[in-house]
Amino acid sequence: MQTTYTPPGPYDALMESDLRKVERNLPPTSREALLANLMWMVEHELDDPEYYGPRILAMSLKLGV
Repeated sequence: MQTTYTPPGPYDALMESDLRKVERNLPPTSREALLANLMWMVEHELDDPEYYGPRILAMSLKLGV
């Protein structure tokens, strides 16, 4: 059996607190992208209503739609 070494990526060694710092430095998601995500979730809500329902409600409230 042969294994191939894959070196760790820059995010593999980050702790949860480090990820939170990285997330705070990201630019905000545009309203158009959020609306597109919302519409995608609405289209797929029937696939898993328990998962998508609360997410759709939260994003709708956040966007004011």
